[in-house]
Amino acid sequence: MVAVLTTLDGSLTLQSDLYGETYRSRRGALTEARHVFLKASGVEALLGERGRAAVLEVGFGTGLNFLVTASAALEA
Repeated sequence: MVAVLTTLDGSLTLQSDLYGETYRSRRGALTEARHVFLKASGVEALLGERGRAAVLEVGFGTGLNFLVTASAALEA
């Protein structure tokens, strides 16, 4: 079976009852996107230093990484 869980940032994820593993971070999809796509990639640092960054997104998916990046760019 699969259960639907509400994560710490309020987004939803799926959890395998058999393995106890979740599809997204238990902290949430938005938190995961900000951590992995903005911070770990260095995009956040570039936006802070230069106010701009070039990003190549391969596979748009749900568009969450785009939304997080666009939001950070507007804030910079």
